[in-house]
Amino acid sequence: MDDVRARLGAITARHTLELVVLATLVVFAGCSTQRTRAPGTYEVDGKTYQVMTPAQAQGYDQTGDASWYGPGFHGKTTSSGAIYDMYGMTAASKTLPLGSRVSVTNLENGKSVVLEVNDRGPFVPGRIIDVSYSAARTLGMVGPGTAPVRVKVLGGQPQTRAPTMPPVAPSGSYQFLQAGVFTHPEGAAKLRDQLHRLGITQVQLLATNFNGTDASRVLIGPIADAAQAEQLRDTLARAGIGSIPYPR
Repeated sequence: MDDVRARLGAITARHTLELVVLATLVVFAGCSTQRTRAPGTYEVDGKTYQVMTPAQAQGYDQTGDASWYGPGFHGKTTSSGAIYDMYGMTAASKTLPLGSRVSVTNLENGKSVVLEVNDRGPFVPGRIIDVSYSAARTLGMVGPGTAPVRVKVLGGQPQTRAPTMPPVAPSGSYQFLQAGVFTHPEGAAKLRDQLHRLGITQVQLLATNFNGTDASRVLIGPIADAAQAEQLRDTLARAGIGSIPYPR
């Protein structure tokens, strides 16, 4: 019996050692496949971006294309944790520190504005900054959608702000009118062209999801007040085009 116990003990010890070795190999194998991301970096669509330190951002002075973003992001959380307000004076940058203050000058008309960077983007080649709707109006680039700009970082340390409550549109105002939703881009483009012929030029196509299918909303605006919204709705109705406030 003692001999049996001895053999069983030896087998158990050998199996235990094998399990320990196997577990150790698994742990080391797992560690060897992990990638550690460098501090101050983030990844979008497989590309890694390095955020500047405040010291590196001082003296930043670049030219490139600017774009603007509005209704699809209004009221949503930005990269800084603040709520995006399309009526605020803010911007998105891929690499500038959040909280940086920048001057943005439209090189086509000389108009300039000072903005606070509180978001990340735009992730489109050639574009160096995304500005809010209000900033785009000041810069005179709402209609074209993009403009060549010069971006300069202003002095001082980046500001750290606490998250804010969701913004609201100016009192008594509609934000947009939705003139249609299309699952085929051709339909949305056709309606946009029809609206242009009616003299309605502030038209945007917003990518969305409709019953599980990719679609495009045709939006008119931003609209200043309820009176303008009703006037637009009358114009649309006479042309046989229905509309509803957006967001509802």
